[in-house]
Amino acid sequence: MTTWKVRQEGSPQVRSDLSLQQVLENLEEGEWGPTDEVRGPDDPDWKQFEDHPVFADAVAFEPLPTPEQDETHVDMTPLIDVTMVLLVFFILLFTYSVLEKRLEAPNARAGQVGPRVITPAEVEKQMIMVSARRENGKTVFRIEDKEVPRERLEAEMASFVRQTPEHTTLLLDASPDVPHGDTVFVEDKAKGAGIKGVMLLVPPEEKKP
Repeated sequence: MTTWKVRQEGSPQVRSDLSLQQVLENLEEGEWGPTDEVRGPDDPDWKQFEDHPVFADAVAFEPLPTPEQDETHVDMTPLIDVTMVLLVFFILLFTYSVLEKRLEAPNARAGQVGPRVITPAEVEKQMIMVSARRENGKTVFRIEDKEVPRERLEAEMASFVRQTPEHTTLLLDASPDVPHGDTVFVEDKAKGAGIKGVMLLVPPEEKKP
């Protein structure tokens, strides 16, 4: 039986007693590369596969094995970066929106110190009175002493504006225990109803002398 010997480049270990067919199969499977060495029964010395006349053609046309790549792999890093940027943007936008509503209080008149004092006549002539009170663990809204469901607040204010177009300002009387989010809710609904401005009523005990 004709036997062949193969060794990897630079390695002292030798595989012997191989048939020509076995050498070719292992070469095709990528077990050996073009620079590994082979020695046939009639070869006086070792030769690299790419220089051996028996294997030169097989090495030239056989592509070297390449690591398998997972085509389903998706790099999520850019998506995570974009998500974080959008999250920060919306947090800042929400914070600014709430702050803007708090800064929309009317300016004091020239020379006036402290909160503006509104007379009952001004309230009756120019303003829509809306109150917010905590009752049984929830906020109850009233327009001119009429209790209004939360979901009907904007519609009732819009109806009031249509009936009394001279009332262009909303006077919000909110008790201290009413959550800030509920006062902002009233301000939003007032804008939607066409009311031009919102003023916060300061209880008598909080007014400065």
